Amino acid sequence: MDLRIVFLSGLFLCHAASSPAPSAEMLPEPSNVFIDQWNLTWAPAPGLEDKTITHVVEYRSFNSHTWRVLPECANVSRNFCDFSPTSRKSDDRCIMLRVRAEQQGRRSVPVQACSTRGGLCSPEFSMTAAPGSITVHLNRNSCLFMDYADHSQHRIYFGKEGEKLQLFREAASSQFIRDLEVGQKYCAKVEFLLYDKPYGAASCLQCEVVPAPDDSKRTVTIVTVVIVLVILVLVPIISYVLIWRPKAIKKILKPQYHIPASLQPSDIKNVYVLSSSNQEDYDLISGMTPR
Repeated sequence: MDLRIVFLSGLFLCHAASSPAPSAEMLPEPSNVFIDQWNLTWAPAPGLEDKTITHVVEYRSFNSHTWRVLPECANVSRNFCDFSPTSRKSDDRCIMLRVRAEQQGRRSVPVQACSTRGGLCSPEFSMTAAPGSITVHLNRNSCLFMDYADHSQHRIYFGKEGEKLQLFREAASSQFIRDLEVGQKYCAKVEFLLYDKPYGAASCLQCEVVPAPDDSKRTVTIVTVVIVLVILVLVPIISYVLIWRPKAIKKILKPQYHIPASLQPSDIKNVYVLSSSNQEDYDLISGMTPR
């Protein structure tokens, strides 16, 4: 019986030693990790404003699969980092960045940075929502496309707010996404691809709510279309009539009249003009002699 207890105790200790550390040992990760040109900023996790907590910034270049510590932003107590010197010294000017928190041997999960605005190393895009659809507008006015042409692409991630974004498509031009739920908010992010590999930092999330159809706008659109069609039909007809059928118009506009039976030509000889005694006296001029 004692041997069994010893054996079971040994198994329990081995399992405890091999099991991963509890999640309580992990620090909460920083949030709002943003890149704005050559500046990297982040916000400490709530409740971790203690000065003993530091942050470490790591970078990875395009031709590397290894994350390395950024020398000027290692174990810093501030919440920003200027990474322009390192990016200029590296072989690849466009690098990826991530930040993690550390305190007395504990660390958080690293959070990868996103770009708040497009530029040389990050794509610039915008979104437009319409009833049942969203359009992701991509911008190819970048040095990346000018230098590498068809070897460069955009990779679009898309999904509902609060859910993990899914890869939507790799494309070079704007994309129209249809059959979306009305009233639901959808988000997207875009990253550069160079030779089918991620290049530089991805853009930050942009979200839009899919609106419901507006009946008033639909009515205005229908009325406008009808008016345009009527004008397109009537203008040629009116122009043709005015130019080529003016006599027909005169005939149509000519007033209709009828001669009474009492004034027929055969009875005109019986009509007499009677003078009235009430008329003023006048002298009949029988002749005129020139001076």
